[in-house]
Amino acid sequence: MIFTIIFITFAKKIIMFENEHIKTFIEDGVLYMEYKQSGMLTLEVVKEAITERLKIANGTVLPIFVDFRKPHGATKEAKIYLSSDKGIEGLSACAVMINSVMGMVAFNFYMTFDAPPRPIKAFVHKEKALLWLNQFKTHKLN
Repeated sequence: MIFTIIFITFAKKIIMFENEHIKTFIEDGVLYMEYKQSGMLTLEVVKEAITERLKIANGTVLPIFVDFRKPHGATKEAKIYLSSDKGIEGLSACAVMINSVMGMVAFNFYMTFDAPPRPIKAFVHKEKALLWLNQFKTHKLN
């Protein structure tokens, strides 16, 4: 079943998009993206996620918190697209939530060789990731 939820409330400054692949919202100057399905992240899903992220951000440069605990990885094409100009458009930094310390070490090691031109770091604790992202909040939402 395909479903899409778009939720906007200006009182709390939360803007949200959700479908079967992703959940995306902005809260307190941080864009959150959760990949909801296990398995390999495909180019199709990545393109969809970036399109929706750009719509929600509406031209505002934001740090992003990505919950990557469910996917088991990403295809080569998806990784290339995520690191492209389109993939990093509108982002000041990226914190990636991963399941394990070993996964975090592997991710950070991989990023030393193939990192996009924005700060990116993996975490196993959401609080630490958000604390790190605070330094990259460059624009306040209206």
